Amino acid sequence: MIKVVTERGVVYLMGLVTHDEGDAATAVVSQTSGVMKVVALFQYLNAPLPLAPQASSAVAVPPPASAPVAAPVSPAQTSPLPAD
Repeated sequence: MIKVVTERGVVYLMGLVTHDEGDAATAVVSQTSGVMKVVALFQYLNAPLPLAPQASSAVAVPPPASAPVAAPVSPAQTSPLPAD
């Protein structure tokens, strides 16, 4: 799908497309009467997107490492706060 926005003779083309689709849309718009400039802001697809994730494409994520445990602090190691 391509979104088309026109402002003062400048046509902005935006969308997620293949290179062929982007080239075709840009060519058609650039030949249109009244168009002074075409700005193509496409995100290109390298390959067709899968409809659903495949079980074989799952990536194993290792479990998080255990966080280090702080040693307990005895009351003798703490200093009292000054009184107000």
